[in-house]
Amino acid sequence: MKDAEVIRLIGGARELSRALSISIDAARKFQQRGIPWKYRPAVQKMAKAKRLKLPDDFLDVQRSA
Repeated sequence: MKDAEVIRLIGGARELSRALSISIDAARKFQQRGIPWKYRPAVQKMAKAKRLKLPDDFLDVQRSA
């Protein structure tokens, strides 16, 4: 599962921007470039709250976005 799909499943760039207190433009860039590592734990919590199963390697440094 690519980061863009993770963002879509948790509610899209707008929902992500609200939850992480970042701009909508930054959230949209995450869809294109991947979710930066410092935000991944927060995204993982969002996914867990929505009962979404993330890839096992979501928090791995070697994972490709």
